[in-house]
Amino acid sequence: MKKTIFSLAMIASIALIGCSNDDGAKIKCDSCVLGDGKAEICDNGDGTFTAKHGGETVELTQEDLDALELTAKEYILLVCAVGTGI
Repeated sequence: MKKTIFSLAMIASIALIGCSNDDGAKIKCDSCVLGDGKAEICDNGDGTFTAKHGGETVELTQEDLDALELTAKEYILLVCAVGTGI
């Protein structure tokens, strides 16, 4: 009986641990450092991006980046190269 309960407890704990990292999509972010702080753009996983710098936040779509002919990483590197806000 003890072996059965122990076995069931082990199976349940392994199942819960195995699923704990599958709860949500990973958000991928790219960033660069400016003299006055960090600029960052994060892929929200739904075709939208959130860019942040100096307390300002801008929402972009994949279409916005396509129109600029930039990837998200190229966009944030451009923001840092120009040294202005988003």
